[in-house]
Amino acid sequence: DEMIEESKELLKAMGIEVVQAPSEGESECAFLNRENENIYGVVSQDYDSLLFGAENLIQNLTLARKRKTISGWVEIKPELIELRRVLNLLEIDRDQLICLGILVGTDYNPKGIPGIGQKKALELVKKYKQPVLIFDAVEDKIEDLNEENKFNWQEIFELFHKPNVEKIDDFEFGKIDEEKIKEILVERHEFSDTRIENQLEKLRKLKEKKKQTGLGEWGI
Repeated sequence: DEMIEESKELLKAMGIEVVQAPSEGESECAFLNRENENIYGVVSQDYDSLLFGAENLIQNLTLARKRKTISGWVEIKPELIELRRVLNLLEIDRDQLICLGILVGTDYNPKGIPGIGQKKALELVKKYKQPVLIFDAVEDKIEDLNEENKFNWQEIFELFHKPNVEKIDDFEFGKIDEEKIKEILVERHEFSDTRIENQLEKLRKLKEKKKQTGLGEWGI
């Protein structure tokens, strides 16, 4: 809890708006993405964001250009996944996508149903179409799961379909508080003062560049 509060304190000092989600952060972000035209997308590595209804999911948005895997280091690049294109490509709707996710595994039932992979799950969803019929077809497989992995598909479906979220219309992005940033990072956590000053200088340049771009758009 202390780390989370301090992270929010640092973000605000950097002029970045912070919203405390009443439940899952990804469900709140997806909701805001759908409801607020000023929010382009959700940044997450978790595909569950699409089940929550995020219109645009952005993955691999990081300064790192490589990620370590079992087979070694691999190059990564930012990736945009558009919900509408996914649904059109698979020829399903969002409710069916939620069912597909539950079949293969979500954060609420990580193991999914053994023996049902992505292709089989898509076949089942397209064949039975309605959530009740889809899970009636695999009821015996769910019953055969051990107690640790057994799940109630209706509860999970409801969590994705009607998550606990909060409507927020306006966001306030404050000014960068350099002294606060230094107090948190240098004084509290003994980061290098030179290193932090170098990063702050980059922020100043970005801010100035953005200001100039904004004026240029108006022909000034």
